[in-house]
Order: sequence, then structure tokens, then C-alpha cells
Amino acid sequence: MVVLYDLNSDRLMSEAECNAILDLMKSTNRLHYAIFYTLAMTGIRVSELCDLKWGDINLDAKTMIIRHGKREKKRVVIFTEPLKKVLFDLGFHITGRVFKGQKGTFTRMAIHNILKKYLKILGLRPEISCHSFRHYYAIYLLNHGASLPLVQKQLGHSNIVTTSCYLQYTKDYAQRLEKILKVEGETDDHSEFLREVD
Repeated sequence: MVVLYDLNSDRLMSEAECNAILDLMKSTNRLHYAIFYTLAMTGIRVSELCDLKWGDINLDAKTMIIRHGKREKKRVVIFTEPLKKVLFDLGFHITGRVFKGQKGTFTRMAIHNILKKYLKILGLRPEISCHSFRHYYAIYLLNHGASLPLVQKQLGHSNIVTTSCYLQYTKDYAQRLEKILKVEGETDDHSEFLREVD
């Protein structure tokens, strides 16, 4: 049996909330939009975004190397064509940090403060954080047919059980659970259940 770790649901962000934030940023500040669109479309952590360099991005292959993930793990993250355009429009450079402000490299706190400003303007819940974009990305992938191992790889989770916590927030969770319970009730062979969560 797989135990689903509980997420603080207050910190989860709906698609409508995410779109409202990104739409306002897109119309007011191109750099802010690029930062949070990257978070929403890759699921990388804020610390990983701050550390991201142009040399880590391959626009042709639509991949980015996260060199200093949690516990210093390195991984490759795949991204989409729309994000490729957003990054290209920033002005591609050979070296240096991808996201820099007038005062230099962004810090985690600076990015958190940027988000807080937009939440206040839009009247959205203050519980939404930069990490909410990571949760949003994971649930978005699962809702659009991505396998659990793929989501695990994109997020850089060491244990797939950590990734499985997002299943309970997907649109077809009830159907998945019904299928699992039906299989477990009919047989002692749990291979079907394991395929569901692997």
C-alpha cells in the first residue's frame, strides 16, 4: 500500500489563480512573467531558478540542467515550446544568470516579495507561495496524462511516494482509487496497483 503524504491544501493554487497571476505579470512586467511562467511550466524550486544559468539551457532541445537541486542532486528538466519562446524573448546569452534584475541576481526573498505584490493587487489568498507553482505543475502534468515516474523525474524527488501525494488532487483520482480497490478486492496480486503508482 502506498501512503499519500498530505499537502497543505491552502498552499495549492487553482488554474484560475495561476492564470490571473501570469496574465497580470504578462501585461505589466516581462521579467516577472518570465520568472513565474518558468516556475509554473517546469516545477523547479525558487532556489533552482535563482541559480539557473544560460549555459544550463538548451533551447533547441528544450531542456535545462538543474545543477544544484535538493541535496545537491543534478537533473535535466524538459520544457515546452511556449516557455522556449519566453526564455528566448528575454535575450539569450552564452553565460551568466538567466534571471537578473536591476540590482543583479534575484534572491529567493526578492522573488517571494514580487509574488506577494501581485497577490495583493489581485486580492488572492496570501497562502499562495512560490512553491505553489511547483505543486501546480505536478498536478497539471498528472491531469494531462503524465506518468508518476515522469513527474518524479521532472521534480527531482528521490522517492516516488513523495510524488504520489499529488494523485489525490487530480481530476481522475476517484476513478484511479476505484480501480485500485477493485483489483485489491479481487486478487492478492498487487502488480496492477504497483503499475498504477510507478
